[in-house]
Amino acid sequence: MRKLLFIFLFIPFLSSAQVDTTQKSLVNWMTIEKAEELNKTTQKPILIDIYTDWCSWCKYMIKTTYSNANIAGFINNNFYPVQIDAETSDTLTFQGEKHTKVGKNNQLAVKLLSGRMSYPTTVFLSRDLKYSIPVPGYLKTTQIEPFLVYFSEDLYNSIDAILFQQLYMMAYPKNFKEELTKQPLGELIDTLGSPKWLTFNEAFEKSKTEPKKYILFSHVNWRYSCKVMEKTSFSNSVITEELEKNYYLISFDAATEETISVNGKEYKSLGQGQPNELSMELFQQQFYFPSVIVLDENFQLLTVIRGFLTAEQLEPILSYFSSDTWKIVQFEEYFKTFESKIKK
Repeated sequence: MRKLLFIFLFIPFLSSAQVDTTQKSLVNWMTIEKAEELNKTTQKPILIDIYTDWCSWCKYMIKTTYSNANIAGFINNNFYPVQIDAETSDTLTFQGEKHTKVGKNNQLAVKLLSGRMSYPTTVFLSRDLKYSIPVPGYLKTTQIEPFLVYFSEDLYNSIDAILFQQLYMMAYPKNFKEELTKQPLGELIDTLGSPKWLTFNEAFEKSKTEPKKYILFSHVNWRYSCKVMEKTSFSNSVITEELEKNYYLISFDAATEETISVNGKEYKSLGQGQPNELSMELFQQQFYFPSVIVLDENFQLLTVIRGFLTAEQLEPILSYFSSDTWKIVQFEEYFKTFESKIKK
């Protein structure tokens, strides 16, 4: 069996070092040309700080957000960080095009900001350089965190950036008290449910007297999005009710070093930082975290859904597999008539 090593640098943002406004940026800035060249060898998302020399908030963001040791460390390890003076007279080359200054602004800055010239603006580019989002204005450490996670974990394939930002705040409410208190109570995302997480042994013991299907939430502890999904999607009150009624919910660390016994077969760890044999079998070496794995009452695999799921996305999946509907109707057809119980 081929061994795969899971590697990801985990930095606890919110135990962050104190901000010293006398410091200079701790981010290892580079040119856009250098970032693109490095990306050809090792793909990473690109973070671009677009500023001007006269912008006071640009300078303040350097002294605060980018001088925070944990934020800067995360950026340096997971991004190619670039600074662009929007008014530079230098010729900037990116994706085969040369950009010069026309009028007041360099045309690359104009292109990246879609003509909305606001400073500072932080532009995030996906590692394949096909998806970008500009975030205008000064960003303090807590405001930039969700976007750093979003792009470093390639979540743009699964969820909208602004929605993820809201879920991120709900997952860590103590750290976002100021932001959350500004939102009307009726607009806060429902995280009032209390999911009953079980170990494999606990679930198997319960199934002896009351057979149910299984939901495995497959995660690894170095991906922030796993924790966000656990604390939001699985804590929606509608979701917890459906899970309690029809499933045994198991939290599955795909890199666990514990031996897992399933139907008389033992699945062992392949070593520290490596996948457990059960995750190798379920994922068939096509790993993606977070993922939801659905199994029948005999612990036989029904499906693996890779990627971040909101409560609204998870609900029809749970409903579809909780009955025998999945045996006779394709999910696409089932979804057309599905009526959600989650309040919008």
